[in-house]
Amino acid sequence: MSENVNYFASIFPNKELLLPLEFVTLVKQLEQILQMPVILLVQNENPPFHDMNNLLCNEIYNLRSKIERHKKIAILLDSPGGNAASAYKIAKFLRRYCGGFTVLVPQYAKSAATLLSLGAEKIIMGEFAELGPMDAQIVDRERESISSSLDEIQSLERLFAASLDAIDQSMLLLAQRTGKKVDTILPHVLHFVSDITKPLFDKIDTVRYTQMSRILKVAEEYATRLLLPYYSQQEAEQIVRNLAEKYPEHGFVIDIEEARNIGLHVEMASTELQCIFENLMPFLNRTTLIGLIEEEKQNEQHNQHGGEEKTEGCI
Repeated sequence: MSENVNYFASIFPNKELLLPLEFVTLVKQLEQILQMPVILLVQNENPPFHDMNNLLCNEIYNLRSKIERHKKIAILLDSPGGNAASAYKIAKFLRRYCGGFTVLVPQYAKSAATLLSLGAEKIIMGEFAELGPMDAQIVDRERESISSSLDEIQSLERLFAASLDAIDQSMLLLAQRTGKKVDTILPHVLHFVSDITKPLFDKIDTVRYTQMSRILKVAEEYATRLLLPYYSQQEAEQIVRNLAEKYPEHGFVIDIEEARNIGLHVEMASTELQCIFENLMPFLNRTTLIGLIEEEKQNEQHNQHGGEEKTEGCI
């Protein structure tokens, strides 16, 4: 590649930030190894493309003019997630238009980015890469915080499990101390456990719980539909159940070994790809980069801007 050419991400930040030649060279190496174009989907704290959203979805649709129909593509994915519906629509679009896609995860693809990955024919993970649980992050304006749908769902599950444990422990203790029959002890134990857990259950907002449950169910349905072409119905449902219910928090690390344990067909990056991933990592944490890598000759730009030179951006 010539140093007399400027390179930039076609969607964002476009020509406002020129890409270092080292970064471009690494992406081009990925394209050569995979024999397919690579779309950058690198998301950091740079609005408006800092997460999966409708605007991103529309811009990916607009890549139709730049990518060949029925030619498979790869996504260099480094994302905290975002809107499940947007991730689902992007995956479905790439399947229809390109005939399928490969996801490359050097570092992390969490939440909705994990959902997007489920639509890929192939998920290639770096040695230290991670996916995430299939929960939804909800902006709570009243509490001025972001919460996970799993917080609401698992709170009830935890209370239920704690109630059963309290019954078991109380029954065992009273049976040992009193020598009474189960039929005699059980009503007293149930009354006791009910008294101590009722204040906790009363604090659960039934309407909010139902809302969170429905949001989580939507994400599960999207995930199941994306998995079905590559997995049986039973396998897809089990994988989604694991992603939605197995992990205690939104940030739980699902590395390649864990991903395989829950049934996902993921590939470890080859030695060659892993080397490229490691060299890419310093660039991935700096800014948001969306789209294909495009180029513009510097002498053309020089003429267009009256002789001003444009300094190469740093990502």
